[in-house]
Amino acid sequence: MEEDGQNQALKRIRFEEEEDEDRISELPDSLLADILSRLPTTKDAIRTSTLSKRWQHLWTAVSNLIFRHPDGLFACPDFFSFVDKTLTQRPHSKLNKLKLVTRYGNWRESRVHNWIR
Repeated sequence: MEEDGQNQALKRIRFEEEEDEDRISELPDSLLADILSRLPTTKDAIRTSTLSKRWQHLWTAVSNLIFRHPDGLFACPDFFSFVDKTLTQRPHSKLNKLKLVTRYGNWRESRVHNWIR
């Protein structure tokens, strides 16, 4: 019987230790958003939101938006839609950096100018 009590105590200690291991989530949102801002692309920051419910909307607070079309090819409609959707889901707070790495034709120029505004 005493052995069961010791096992329960050990399990409780292990459980508490496992809970304490997620120290990243204990950081303030502003610091987490700064960390997400340093990822290679905005898409990476958005993907990170799947790690935790608390992180779900943190990407909207990043101060650097970096959109990189694969292989520097001409941007397809999906790329432009992704940028549009990302910019509309983000509050109108100050950006430190907006970087677009893609090629586009004259017919898309006005759209790119709207993003910059």
